Amino acid sequence: MKETSAVNVKWTSHVEFVVALLGYSIGLPEFWRVPYLTYRNGGGPFIIAYILLMLVCGLPLYFLELALSQYSGKGPWRFWDICPLLRGIGIAIAVINAISAINTAILEAWALEYFVNSFKSVLPWTNCDNDWNTLACYREGSNKLLWNMSMYNSSVYNHSIANVTITPGTNHSVDSVDEFWLYRILRISDGINDIGAISAIFVVYLFGMRLVAAISIVKSVESMGKVLYVTALLPVALVLIIWVRALTLTGATKGIMYFLSADFRRWFFHRIHRLSQSPELFPLTTTLAILTEPFLMILEEMFPKALNNRRIPLLAAVSVGMFLVGLPYATQAGVYIFLLVDWYTGTWSVMLMCMAECIVFAWIYGTHRIDRDVRLMLNRPLPTIVRISTAFIMPVFLTRIKHLARHTLQWIPANEKAEEIYRDSERSAEFTWKQLFWFNLTGQGGIVINDCGDSVQML
Repeated sequence: MKETSAVNVKWTSHVEFVVALLGYSIGLPEFWRVPYLTYRNGGGPFIIAYILLMLVCGLPLYFLELALSQYSGKGPWRFWDICPLLRGIGIAIAVINAISAINTAILEAWALEYFVNSFKSVLPWTNCDNDWNTLACYREGSNKLLWNMSMYNSSVYNHSIANVTITPGTNHSVDSVDEFWLYRILRISDGINDIGAISAIFVVYLFGMRLVAAISIVKSVESMGKVLYVTALLPVALVLIIWVRALTLTGATKGIMYFLSADFRRWFFHRIHRLSQSPELFPLTTTLAILTEPFLMILEEMFPKALNNRRIPLLAAVSVGMFLVGLPYATQAGVYIFLLVDWYTGTWSVMLMCMAECIVFAWIYGTHRIDRDVRLMLNRPLPTIVRISTAFIMPVFLTRIKHLARHTLQWIPANEKAEEIYRDSERSAEFTWKQLFWFNLTGQGGIVINDCGDSVQML
């Protein structure tokens, strides 16, 4: 088989390219994270904030990334010839994609296990007669159950002899559906510090998905384009099917109205705006093959001579490495690891990269050059909303992360006397950019320290 580099391979058709963009834009966040965040953060107001930021921030940056990458014909490493000082952004994007691919794999493995169990004659989540069910399990529609009070002991449940009759839905009962999720799918342990056993079936699932992903990108976009007809279009079809089915259920209208009900008291909460500026505004694809591809392209562009015509060995090495790194997700603490990585991988790191991209596109390379590039490519000027949003609107929204760059309340002197003086002087420490510029230039007009006396001994 002739090996090719991902850098020089082109899409075989415009349709495959469009399908790839669809797969890049619609994925798992639309299935679970966005509905969860909407429900948690006030319903309607959150959706308003989400759509607004998607229109004025997410889509313009999406357009620029796509347009400039197509214009230059470069991968995530050589693309940053546009600003070599910030070439690390390309590496960061590739690393986040690789971590997301590892994290996403276990989520898809959980879904696959549900799919496999759905073919059983008796659905296992509809009863309490399975070996994973506890004495607190109850079936939907039952009125009472016999529940043994229990306590968790490092590895097993120890049941006392006290029998208590309780009503399903109380703090002491667990729905059979929830028990299937917790004790059959997740086999959840007591905490992230309790790794527990590794599941052989999920190891098989992870290996199979990694193998399929590797085969899909063995010829880069030439082979990936064919796979995307399924992996990109199937989620869209599933979303429509689930949506239509949900609308036919009893109480669907009431549920949707409750979900979208406007709690405007929470509109101005900082959390709504912070969560609205989540990675879904800057979509990262959830197709494993696409997530892996940028990481391969980074390596091929960084080491073109060493890796020329060695795509298969490189792909094999990367796939094996990602499979091994993903094995902890198949343990009983896998869900804890998943949630930890999911939150810290694609939140503030993505925001920082987007902020840097805005500065590069609008003020370093310049929107005037981007306008020229777009006219050369499309024979039309850069859209006004993209130009204004990139130069002015996005930086304003994204600078809400500035508090992460400031010192915290825990940054205090070790000496107690110095701490009192420090806190008192902080009241006059909020300089404007003009004041800080003047102090850096002249050393005049610094922070006033009252009642300092002799210097405070710190050592």
